Amino acid sequence: MEVVERWFEKQHNQIQNWEKNHVRKYQKDIVSRITHVMDCEAYTLGKNQVYLREVSVYRIRDKKTFSFQIYMPDIYINPKVVHYQIHHVHGLPVVREKNNEDFLQYRDVYKVLCEEFMTSADLVGYKGGTIERDLLKKLGTKGINIELLGCEKYANLITKYGITPERCPYHLYGDYHCSRHEVQVFAHFLNELAQTCRTTSRT
Repeated sequence: MEVVERWFEKQHNQIQNWEKNHVRKYQKDIVSRITHVMDCEAYTLGKNQVYLREVSVYRIRDKKTFSFQIYMPDIYINPKVVHYQIHHVHGLPVVREKNNEDFLQYRDVYKVLCEEFMTSADLVGYKGGTIERDLLKKLGTKGINIELLGCEKYANLITKYGITPERCPYHLYGDYHCSRHEVQVFAHFLNELAQTCRTTSRT
């Protein structure tokens, strides 16, 4: 199992088919350890310049979703630089002020996540992203790229499960993915996988 854990943070283009096949031996144990699912949207200005804009966490135990919008009063981000990301990736404009209770500054979101993961997290699932991986490392929390467990893209999953896409009101109008709904759909995948593991173990 220790060897398998070394693969938990690999990106999709680093995961080999033989590794996926090997992970299947431990699939039931791995899935049972996943306590949360996390997804983030951010402005990426360079390898070491990532500014979180939206963070969502799904707690599997009680099926509760936490979603945070992040406003940045003191950080200058040139709108021209992030124009493509805003209009073609996540549809989340830069926000400078606390518009309502859904908005927090990064330090406050970090504090909430620390408290949540320190008290109730074992393994946090995320799909593919280095942003989520790096945030979990800062939080001192173990994470796993659930692509290692066979998780497909959000668009494929909602088609597969017949789920209508949803997005919060903070995205611009358009076909943008919302992290709040993504964590719920990824949790649905994990629940289906857990049920399959239980059924298989009984046969």
